[in-house]
Amino acid sequence: MKKFILSLVAFCGISLIFFSCGKKEIENVRGKVFSVHVVSDSVNGDRVTAMRLLSGTDTLLFKMVDARYINGIMFANDSVSVDYIQGRGDTLRALIVNVLPGASHIIELGKPTSDTLMTAPEMKPMPEERDTSSAKKTEVKK
Repeated sequence: MKKFILSLVAFCGISLIFFSCGKKEIENVRGKVFSVHVVSDSVNGDRVTAMRLLSGTDTLLFKMVDARYINGIMFANDSVSVDYIQGRGDTLRALIVNVLPGASHIIELGKPTSDTLMTAPEMKPMPEERDTSSAKKTEVKK
């Protein structure tokens, strides 16, 4: 009985070590998008397939096949936070791409000093569309 329990504990320990070593850990990186590779086809429309990210001094290449996007899709020069796992070779596999909000651009509108304001000419209403409520109504007294 002791041999059976000892062998069962040994088997469980070895199987636990064997099955827990192959898990890929999710990592996170923040950076600025350098380029986005988009593929167009008639069946699926436009798809983002790859993204190159500048993070500090590193340039990282992500495969975007299974990625989910938060706050919209990214373009070049957008700041993003990417949750990823290791892929094949130097390519990383993006899982979640969070587009970080950028600084807003304020446009101050001033009075145009030299340009004339161009507007469309006033349209006259069609006869059946004329408003008769403003016309004087005459009352007939009996």
